[in-house]
Amino acid sequence: MPHRLLIVEDDPHFVRLYRRLLADSPDFNFTLAFTLAEARRSLAAALPDAMLLDWMLPDGDGLALIREIRSCATRRDLLIFMVTARTAPEDCVMALTAGADDFVEKPPRVEVLLARLQSLARRKGRPFEAPGPRSYDGLSYDCAAAHVEVDGRRVHLHPKEIRVLETLLVQPNVLQARAHLWEQVWGRPSAHWDHILVTTISSLRHSLGKWSERIECRKGMGYILNLTKDERR
Repeated sequence: MPHRLLIVEDDPHFVRLYRRLLADSPDFNFTLAFTLAEARRSLAAALPDAMLLDWMLPDGDGLALIREIRSCATRRDLLIFMVTARTAPEDCVMALTAGADDFVEKPPRVEVLLARLQSLARRKGRPFEAPGPRSYDGLSYDCAAAHVEVDGRRVHLHPKEIRVLETLLVQPNVLQARAHLWEQVWGRPSAHWDHILVTTISSLRHSLGKWSERIECRKGMGYILNLTKDERR
């Protein structure tokens, strides 16, 4: 079954590019929105599998829409690709902190954009094999349900934060190299991978509160989740 894309873009040049790339694709059905208002109406009518989102739109800032989506229980797991001409590292950090899953610079390289969209299709077609519920000294985690609690309090994490947490929990007390974490969670190259990884882990730590003290950064090497044996059950 084709995957549903919502493309939010007002630049006619890029609208033509998306149409040319996807019009005959067997993997994707796409809907175009030219403003935030149109995007909101499309999201209310039917939730897509992913969204390609421009930053600056005629009626506002794409980051505002990301924050709205991440605060909505029925939409927060939507995959969001920020596609923008803003290319500074701090822009990448802002987009990821707001809740974007990926950051693509304009003009996008056609082969890169297609590869990322095809990666989405593969992930949707082959779901991540999740273990059953587990508890770690105050943190309860059910990967299958994407449900995390800390001291009985529900913690809402973005999809990539959940994957980082799962990767660390699978091998506690083992140093996870930065490149290894990136490969396990994102699985494809990116010019901004270092900023994306650091921003995602920073956001994860913030969400986990005091429990995040167990996630130790080894400068220039990677991350390690420190747990004692009696904490894993």
